[in-house]
Amino acid sequence: MNRKMRHGAKRSSVPCPFLLVVCLILACSCSLIEKSVSIVPRGDEGPKTDAIRVIFTDFRQAFANLDFAGIVEKELDADSLALMQGMRLVMAGDMAAAEFVFRKLAVTAAAAWSKVIATEILVQVFYFQSKWKNLHEMFAPVPGANPVAEKSDLSFLELSESMAEYYRFPDHPVVLPLELSISGTPIVRLRINGQWEKFWLDTGSGFTVLASDLADKLKIFPLNRTRTHAATGFNKQVAARLTVIETIRIGALEITRHPAMIVQKKNLFFKIPGLIQRRITKNTGVRGILGMNAIKNLSIRIDYRNRKIIIVRPRPAGRERNCFWMGYPILVCRTMDGVRLNFGLDSGAKDSIISPNIFAKIKPGVTYRSRVKVWGIGGEMKIKTQVLSDLKIIAAGHSVGFKDIVVLPLNQFGFVKLDGILGGDFFYGCGSLVFDLANGVFSIGNAHEHF
Repeated sequence: MNRKMRHGAKRSSVPCPFLLVVCLILACSCSLIEKSVSIVPRGDEGPKTDAIRVIFTDFRQAFANLDFAGIVEKELDADSLALMQGMRLVMAGDMAAAEFVFRKLAVTAAAAWSKVIATEILVQVFYFQSKWKNLHEMFAPVPGANPVAEKSDLSFLELSESMAEYYRFPDHPVVLPLELSISGTPIVRLRINGQWEKFWLDTGSGFTVLASDLADKLKIFPLNRTRTHAATGFNKQVAARLTVIETIRIGALEITRHPAMIVQKKNLFFKIPGLIQRRITKNTGVRGILGMNAIKNLSIRIDYRNRKIIIVRPRPAGRERNCFWMGYPILVCRTMDGVRLNFGLDSGAKDSIISPNIFAKIKPGVTYRSRVKVWGIGGEMKIKTQVLSDLKIIAAGHSVGFKDIVVLPLNQFGFVKLDGILGGDFFYGCGSLVFDLANGVFSIGNAHEHF
């Protein structure tokens, strides 16, 4: 989705991927692709030699891949050096310091490209810190602009003027039974404005989402008549309106004044093949999604083996950071030779996928062509694409092997070139995992003692 941004008196159009409603991707092939994921502790397994570096053609390519290992800082101009330093702060979780860098760069950069990228990153930094006033100032319509042309712009004015969101954590962990949707997405039972509901726990959704009929039932109304057009996993635009949920209770955890989006019910339901007979389709969908603007404030263990979800207040764990936010939760992975890979974490996606970008980094493997039908929120697509027979990567200290993983373009994440998305098959294969974006930690197994 494109939004008009403000740099003093100037504006430029940049993508705003944090408004993704959901990137649910259900990759199912008409030619009976057999998919599997294996996850085992790495132990002594690779990389066994010094890490191999990918040689990028220029700084822009290296920056898009968030890989600065081969960059010689003294050869960079001032804009490029500031971009790299600011992005390193983002990856280190120091959003306040990153904001200072990108605020300055968005105004003073000599190159237009640097200004656009700095502004795009600044949007994500503001979002992560819930700085709605700053986002409103960036998205506010230009004075004197055509009101018809501007009517779909999302205004954050009401959020900036409302009382701040607040999280009240209990003294003990919140333990909930784990349910899974038909597509494998974790489901949490929560209480909204006194009413019990079941929401998908979706790390691929930038905002918490309410279906329009549920919003009506709970008497949750849009802040104003302004609509935005949020993107789905198919790059389809769906209408959405901003709102605030007064109270959400997840066990003994209470969230007050939580920003969310209202989306038409019809856009949150779709059909997928039957689990027993492929000729039979099943209607599935969601009335509510607990999105990243809530999840980023929580430390969550999903225990698939024991069917539990455990939630605590995020606390520094003294572990090396391996994930961060840049329009999407991104997990830093490696090839078996040590080459850096960037994978999105999407608990709302049924299957993991890879993008064509990865083929510049991995050793050539056996691929074949296949007709693939992809289902998800926003409709379905039939495409002819590549399938990689075998892929092995290192993620969170584990060797992760994929069999017959589908290749799909991932162009909806701004300037960042993702190498793939780790979906529900990966999450389930972990057995038990912890996702704590506030501290930049994604771990597999029982690594967090405070749980």
